[in-house]
Amino acid sequence: REVTLTTMKIFGNTYIPLRQMAKAGKGFSAEFDREANTLNLQKGKEFIALGNEMLMNDSGRLITEKADFKLLLHGKESGIQCYYVDGEVYAPLNELLSFVQK
Repeated sequence: REVTLTTMKIFGNTYIPLRQMAKAGKGFSAEFDREANTLNLQKGKEFIALGNEMLMNDSGRLITEKADFKLLLHGKESGIQCYYVDGEVYAPLNELLSFVQK
């Protein structure tokens, strides 16, 4: 099945919304730990959308800022920098593809 995903260039790198990638059937879940300030991605689990992932701004402009959490892959720190774009988490496309294809 063919899927079209939204991408965005941030500092010359292609980023993609984590939620879109997960919902496209890429086979990973995302769990946020507020106390540890981490977002853990795990392959082989189903992503469950809460419905409040996007916090849109009325200005009509995209608000982009560095994410303030550490991204974990299977519980291990990845060193991958994510960004919030209008409240949605974007991650580097190449790093995500490497993760899901391992």
